[in-house]
Amino acid sequence: MNDKIPFALFEAGSEDAALDDHHVVSEQDSSNAYGAPEIDTVEETITLPKGASWNFTCKSQKPVMWKHYASSYYWVPPIAPPEDFQTDDPDKPYGSVLMLADASVELVGRYYCVHVDSYHEDMEDRLDDLVAEYLASTIYVYVDDPENPLVPIHSPAFRVDQYEDFIVPCKPTRPDIEVELYKDLEGPQNYNTTYDSANGFTVHGQRLDTGVAIFICSAMNTTSLSINQTLYVPIDRTLKFSYSLYASHPPITV
Repeated sequence: MNDKIPFALFEAGSEDAALDDHHVVSEQDSSNAYGAPEIDTVEETITLPKGASWNFTCKSQKPVMWKHYASSYYWVPPIAPPEDFQTDDPDKPYGSVLMLADASVELVGRYYCVHVDSYHEDMEDRLDDLVAEYLASTIYVYVDDPENPLVPIHSPAFRVDQYEDFIVPCKPTRPDIEVELYKDLEGPQNYNTTYDSANGFTVHGQRLDTGVAIFICSAMNTTSLSINQTLYVPIDRTLKFSYSLYASHPPITV
């Protein structure tokens, strides 16, 4: 890896760690004042130890439900169905508990508590809008697993338009992990990128030639583990992503 020049680097604690425009997260107290569902934590993120169990309670003046979503890849965390209950709060009598057991890297991601009457089928891509409209609240979960510093991506290939922004989901399992994104070509790549640890690297308006381009995600300050992300650019000038996870360093393309 040392013979390649990173075109994007995130250092833990840098200003680029802020959530991007697609993840509008309000302060908990302010959201509650506008009628948003109330999650029983004032923090926007939480880091669970590997193997730990944790319950998140959400309550509101109307029935609520829990949803999970990742915008750039298919993600179904191994969780039990949430349990609804009646609270003892007359102002917020409806509650629901999200139960995360035996925490692993498969649980890393964003969870939403949303008003049932505001959510309809196939509205996952509008969950952040619902947060901004005080119709949902959100929590992002990290897991401290030293053996797995990067979130595994199991999704099949998907497509984005040439020259359009696209996300390379190079995501750490802990917020303090520094990550680099490499383009597997000689010389530096002057790509315009932004980063946040909940989504990965967003590449803005970049033209990629037809053929095969390889993106390599690397965790810097922990055990070596890389996600090999291959971009195919077909004749129709769209980009096609596929992902493979390798324990070797650097990864091997097959």
